[in-house]
Amino acid sequence: DALSDEDLSHIILPEQHFTDVDWLKHDSRVSWLVDFLKAHRDDKILIICAQADTAQQLENHLNISQGIRSAVFHEGLSLVNRDRAAAYFADDEDGAQCLVCSEIGSEGRNFQFSHHLVLFDLPVNPDLLEQRIGRLDRIGQHHDVHIHVPYYADTAQSILLQWYHQGMNAFEQVLAAGQRIANVTKPALEAAMAEPANQGLLDSLIQQTQEVSEQTLTELQSGRHRLLERHSFNETQAESVVADVEMLSRSLELAGFMDDVFDAFGVDQHPHSTDSIIIEPGTHMQTQFPELPDEGLTATYQRHKALGREDMSFLTWEHPMVLGAMDMVLNSDLGNSAFCTLATDEVKAGSLLLEAIFVMRTISERDLQIQRFISESHIRLVVDERGKQYQTVFDEHDFNKIAGRIPRATAQELIRHARGPVENLLAQAKNAVTDMEDTLKQEALANMNNELEQEYQRLSALAKVNPNIRQQELDYLKQRQEKLNAGIQSASLSLDAIRVAIVTDPTN
Repeated sequence: DALSDEDLSHIILPEQHFTDVDWLKHDSRVSWLVDFLKAHRDDKILIICAQADTAQQLENHLNISQGIRSAVFHEGLSLVNRDRAAAYFADDEDGAQCLVCSEIGSEGRNFQFSHHLVLFDLPVNPDLLEQRIGRLDRIGQHHDVHIHVPYYADTAQSILLQWYHQGMNAFEQVLAAGQRIANVTKPALEAAMAEPANQGLLDSLIQQTQEVSEQTLTELQSGRHRLLERHSFNETQAESVVADVEMLSRSLELAGFMDDVFDAFGVDQHPHSTDSIIIEPGTHMQTQFPELPDEGLTATYQRHKALGREDMSFLTWEHPMVLGAMDMVLNSDLGNSAFCTLATDEVKAGSLLLEAIFVMRTISERDLQIQRFISESHIRLVVDERGKQYQTVFDEHDFNKIAGRIPRATAQELIRHARGPVENLLAQAKNAVTDMEDTLKQEALANMNNELEQEYQRLSALAKVNPNIRQQELDYLKQRQEKLNAGIQSASLSLDAIRVAIVTDPTN
């Protein structure tokens, strides 16, 4: 007769056999585990058990009785507490050495920063075994995954282990059709587990499992299109794409930008571990920072770190926090005016220079996407009181490099005395962009009309041979062209930010 789920669970979970005594003191798997953890103090070790009670008791024993830094993860915990346990395990410096999970730990959570997996028991379902191994064997794993299975010899556990290892080779290769193999060999498996001392039943089970595994693998292989597989991946091209992604990510530049933003808006940050930071609301933060929880978050700018630590936010130029920060910088008054010194001998000491940023703004429907036709979204000018321009002499990098800070109180006093000259500088800058504005608008109109006229001609030619091209589509294109024309005509360069610089002698 087939074994019931309760009988099957009982014979493959040794801790359930210790009914009258403390199983933690008598189960030799526990003593083995303690010795193993102490011998691998510098390694992160994931331990998976079938049941939550086993996981809780085992973790409590490791932590309290053995002094091993550990955490527990099971279905009885709230989602927040599960996140805390996973984060404690993931912490490189002060985190837990091991995480003891119930079966829920084999689903969804990824711990590829660890490469030691202890299976405190074995599931009968091969797909569940594959899920357990998959918590470590995934993208971001930089080592071979070491699987450790403590078991009792000549028991149902040892039968199950040999079924997986000798019959399916489940620990050394991906088990593509494990459940199918299990369905065929289930009667022989249950018979062998019911009589673990019967070598004949074990030999028969292993032989049948090997045969079914080989047949199943052959069927899977016959369905592969090897020519398609061979040409579906170009290693050279893939490496080039990865290199381009890394270059375009500009993680160091992003980190510098966010450092300045956090400082400007009162957000606290401090190191967490290698290549990671903790970001928290600061006591002087005047407004809610986008995507920043009240309890803060742990983040990294490095892709390799984020791949191995799913508990960390991966900050990129497209991350909602970064996009929100850029929106705050662009739309707030903070930082849109400044006073500084400029140490250079290109201009007479004591002169005033104005660095002005003008942005092309349009009033139009968003879906028109007028900005894509405008070659320059912003104009930067550096002018003196006579209207002479210096933006080619001092590009943004050079200007920032030689600019010096002026105390706020001193800057306010200087502005008060130099109000007239500053207003003259602004007038010179606005006069200088007038011609530029007209040129930008004419170029945008030419780009737009050229693109839409080509599209109109293409659709018109296609309509003559394809009745599916309706007149409404041609009319819509003309209407869109008219709206774009009006939107571009109404565009104007508006002053977005200024920086007044007083020239100083670089030798002083």
